[in-house]
Amino acid sequence: PLPLPHGQKTPPPGGTTGRGARDVSFPDVQAWIDSDPGANIALRMPKNVVGLDFDLYKDSGVSVQAELEAAFGPLPATWRSSARRDGSGIFFFRVDPERTDALRDPRGSGGGMEIIRWSHRYAVVAPSLHPEGLTYTWYGPDGAPSTAPRVDDLPELPQSWVDGLTPAARAEHSAATVELTQAGLAKVDAYTRKAVDGVIARLQAMTAAATADPTRYRGEPWDQTTFYCAARLFEFARAEWCSLTPDDVHQIVLTHAPRDAGFDDERVREKLASAWRTTEGKAAAPPTGGGQSLLGAFMEQMAAQQAAPGAPALPAPAAPGTTVAPGTGRVIAHGNEVDVSNHALAAHWLRQEIGSGLLSGVFYRKGELVYTPQVGQEGYLPPRAGRGEAAASITVMTEHDLQARIQHRYDVRRLEEDRAATKAAREADPDAPTVWKPKPAIFPLESAKVVARAPDDAPNLRELHGVVHTPTFRADGSLITQPGYDDESKLLFLPTGGQPGAIPDVPTGSDVELAVKWLDFMLQDFDFVTEHDRATYIGLLLTPLLRTLVPPPYKLGVIEAHQPGSGKSFLARALTSIHGGTMHAELPGEEPELQKVIGSFLDTQTGAVVVFDNVTGLVRSPTLAGLLTSPTFQGRRLGSSTLIEAENDRLWVITGNNAALSGDLGRRNARVRIDPGVPNPEARTEFAIDDFEGWVRGNRGTLLWSLLVLVRHWVARGGVLIEKPAGDSYGRWVTIVRSIEHLAGIPGTFDHPSTRAEATDPEADDFQRFLEVVDDVMKGESWTAKSLLSRVRHPAALGDDPTKPIPFDALPGDLLRGKQAVEPTTLATTLGRWLQNRKGRYFGDLAVHQASSRTMHGIYWRVERYK
Repeated sequence: PLPLPHGQKTPPPGGTTGRGARDVSFPDVQAWIDSDPGANIALRMPKNVVGLDFDLYKDSGVSVQAELEAAFGPLPATWRSSARRDGSGIFFFRVDPERTDALRDPRGSGGGMEIIRWSHRYAVVAPSLHPEGLTYTWYGPDGAPSTAPRVDDLPELPQSWVDGLTPAARAEHSAATVELTQAGLAKVDAYTRKAVDGVIARLQAMTAAATADPTRYRGEPWDQTTFYCAARLFEFARAEWCSLTPDDVHQIVLTHAPRDAGFDDERVREKLASAWRTTEGKAAAPPTGGGQSLLGAFMEQMAAQQAAPGAPALPAPAAPGTTVAPGTGRVIAHGNEVDVSNHALAAHWLRQEIGSGLLSGVFYRKGELVYTPQVGQEGYLPPRAGRGEAAASITVMTEHDLQARIQHRYDVRRLEEDRAATKAAREADPDAPTVWKPKPAIFPLESAKVVARAPDDAPNLRELHGVVHTPTFRADGSLITQPGYDDESKLLFLPTGGQPGAIPDVPTGSDVELAVKWLDFMLQDFDFVTEHDRATYIGLLLTPLLRTLVPPPYKLGVIEAHQPGSGKSFLARALTSIHGGTMHAELPGEEPELQKVIGSFLDTQTGAVVVFDNVTGLVRSPTLAGLLTSPTFQGRRLGSSTLIEAENDRLWVITGNNAALSGDLGRRNARVRIDPGVPNPEARTEFAIDDFEGWVRGNRGTLLWSLLVLVRHWVARGGVLIEKPAGDSYGRWVTIVRSIEHLAGIPGTFDHPSTRAEATDPEADDFQRFLEVVDDVMKGESWTAKSLLSRVRHPAALGDDPTKPIPFDALPGDLLRGKQAVEPTTLATTLGRWLQNRKGRYFGDLAVHQASSRTMHGIYWRVERYK
């Protein structure tokens, strides 16, 4: 181990790296620890270990790895060190120490892979800090975070790689003389088989790796990998000495190429055709002998046998997206060409096409068409480390939007008569048919309307229940990990940057322990008031992953501190960074404006968390209170008079200093309290994590892995509940989160009664005082609003009047606003409406009940105390 400056990758101490460098001693290491305990850590390789450094976050890195694995075979799973969460890093292997120093990248310096060995470079490892603010992590062979391996734990670098990376071995192989014997022919076939096996292994390895970790490849990896593998094999098929044919290549690639929702058989055939064209004039060079090339000997043998092979042309790929008009045999669409000469046939094509092909980003949601790009499509943002916000918005599609989308993505044409060609043809043959030619056209709006107004009749149009940006659990406890549309949950998974590694089906105790340690490390700088507050925050972190397993609505998350600068906004931003979401600067004060904001979030945004930051004053909102108990939200679309009904599938959160909640919000919140216990907490400087927001973004994949492991651990153990759920709409959610945390050994209780914010409602307090006075005066007797007010003493009255024992100021304040000078009995109608709106509701332990139906004297009321 060598020290590096904190947060830097260079320089190491002089004379400790490179050929001829001294070996460091234990006293050296101890001195470095004592002098700079916060230093980054570099590892100089032992002589029997090498590290292969692949930058898989770059397209060039993926291509290099594909090329080398195609040539030398797949690499065995091993440990790697990386600060990224995309599969990049240094992969470590054991090697014969006698051959380590001779290894070189066959592509030359800067070829996309670098070999780290005893005499060249070093590896930066955990827990070092990357210059971009990310933290280095060890990953085990399963892709999960791990501790550092022992040298004996590392797999050996395959001999084919050792030979392939050793120039002398390659030269020795090239200098060998191969005689044309049966053994020589066998070597030619073996050479071909090795190439084929390498390509198949690469295709299979990429399929397996992408299934286990979708963040490893970016953009459209199937394109470049399938093209490369096809081109590699076509180069062999074009060589005269090779028995591999284009038909063979076609079958191999179609069988083994990876697939996803946006890369089907037709796309594979497109890559095959492109690779065939690209390799024209190219052929793979065979291994050669000294005096006589293996190619020459092989050709002589073939000539002698009069069996020289002829390479057949590549079969023409089937055209994607071909549509034939029913009952006519007429092709109305071929590839991306669409004939709109007949509007009815154009509507038939669109009904079959929408939801697939170039329109696969169109979905059916709540009776209308919506669009959101899928993985690899135009408008989709591929994963990128450090970006946790939502990668796509949902756009409602009108008939005009659908028409425009078709126009931009397809070659829309209509047929018109080519008069000159027709005339020329008929001059030669009077019975010649009319000659038609295609002409650019606009897709007919009428055809778009026919489909848009009956979307449920389109066979390939899929229903969309929501968009998620992290792996999410289905209702049966299984996990959505494959990007794209999930048929079972009807969710569209569009992964954003920093996705987790492979989640074990049955997490072990050490998996759970590691997951909890990551959460502990994340939260170590926050001063939670109690363990229950901390457990409640972790429960909020878990909640967006459970949206199908335990559907919303959820309680309002309240992150509260006594004073500014305590860190509540950091905790809120961590929720949006990890799960994707929106931070709103304030809670709109007017209900109509709040309804528009909520409707806009649910209608067009895809983030799982919505935060209203730094809320001040008394929070009193019937809209927000109603939202917290309903699985859907109804309102008007922003900027439109259209009524919408949207799924309320978000976690709603507010932050504030000593947050005051009114009415029903006091019962519908899960509160998290932090208290640094010092004046001016924003001036603190001693933190274990200096840049908390950057650290969370940089470690998003690992934090998601930790949360998913906790849920999977609970699911794998039968989803046992530690208590009977409460009878309200939140009972099952609260109990499941408590059970997940309990099984993981997390201290405290999620949504513990002691953490809940008490309702602060001046109106309710005012009415409770009024009922207490009435109960004391009426002593259980019934009364009408008018008879009660006749016993109220006007403030202008002098002296005591035993017939008017109720003080004027005991009446509810809102009832008296602007009416302090009126006679009390004139307020009878207003008080009657008040009582009707509040009958049966308890204020404290008192409630007003209707004692009789309306009589000639009015409605009789009675105050009752709960027993």
